[in-house]
Amino acid sequence: AIGRSAPPAGEIERKLFHGVGLAAPALYYHLSKHRGWPRRTCFFLFAAITAAGVAVDALRAAGLINIESPLLRVAEKRRLSGCSFFAGGTTLAVRLARRPAVAVVALVFLVVGDAAAALVGVSFGGAVAPAGPVRRKSWEGSAAMFASCFLCARYALFDVGVHVAACGAAAATVVELFQPLGVDDNLSIPVASVLALDVAIALEGGYG
Repeated sequence: AIGRSAPPAGEIERKLFHGVGLAAPALYYHLSKHRGWPRRTCFFLFAAITAAGVAVDALRAAGLINIESPLLRVAEKRRLSGCSFFAGGTTLAVRLARRPAVAVVALVFLVVGDAAAALVGVSFGGAVAPAGPVRRKSWEGSAAMFASCFLCARYALFDVGVHVAACGAAAATVVELFQPLGVDDNLSIPVASVLALDVAIALEGGYG
């Protein structure tokens, strides 16, 4: 939920590039829904992809291989990039979610919600919310993230109560805004969203 006053260079492009990340929930949905792959198998697949990606990213961060990208933040030049955390968040979402749809929704939160927060925050953001380690988030961006996440959850999880969508969207928004413990939100958003959605579904008896 980046504020309008100081949008970092390339930040919007980064968020839009995250749209490529929709391939992850799409792949998981296809494998589990149409191919009948069990969650365990899907988890091992995503874990293997994540391990390979993080290994390459670690070699880049250590300066052992040269991979240049204008989408890399300055702080990521010598540390793991957001892509590694995105892959880790995807793998954990698949592992933790009690039903595939919950993992898919949590990953869509990360891609669509985070992009909406950035776009609205930069375009219309006013007062900066005094939250998180970055201190450049806007209330307008956070509202856009909540709204987009809520709508995604209502569409995908149509068989559960409206409060489930609200809980998941709230968890994603709060984590994006505050970045608890300084954990990269590419990792924390899907994990927190899965936990919130699963707890809300369980409380309404959705898991029996």
